[in-house]
Amino acid sequence: TLYNYGARKVALIGVGPVGCSPSELSRYSADGVTCVERINSAVQLFNNRLISVVDHFNTNFAGAHFIY
Repeated sequence: TLYNYGARKVALIGVGPVGCSPSELSRYSADGVTCVERINSAVQLFNNRLISVVDHFNTNFAGAHFIY
């Protein structure tokens, strides 16, 4: 793992509002301009879980600092 190789400062980046990207708007938005909430809801679930993982890592990896 990166931790075993000495990594102690790690940034984990969340996913942005994919449901507002041009490709998703053109495919799934009713009017082509309104963000697709079902996609953004899934992204938010992922980001929330990622925050939990960061908290878990900070608790269980001594000397390491993980940020979201």
